[in-house]
Amino acid sequence: MKEKLNHLQIVRGIIDEDKFRFAAATILIDYYLDEMKNKGKDKDMTRTNLLDRVNLSLRSMGNAEVSYGFIRRWFE
Repeated sequence: MKEKLNHLQIVRGIIDEDKFRFAAATILIDYYLDEMKNKGKDKDMTRTNLLDRVNLSLRSMGNAEVSYGFIRRWFE
């Protein structure tokens, strides 16, 4: 995950901020869901928990948050 985010940071100046934010959120969502699945706790991960984790990571990178609707796509 960190390697993907580092590569994304490199192209940050080339792409606009919304594309960067959604790409970073997608990487984070895949990572968190995969980690929870590997630990056998994927049933414990709720949409709001995932939203909180992703938005916290995005804020720490200096980006705006993603909406609940964006997260919902991974739980359909």
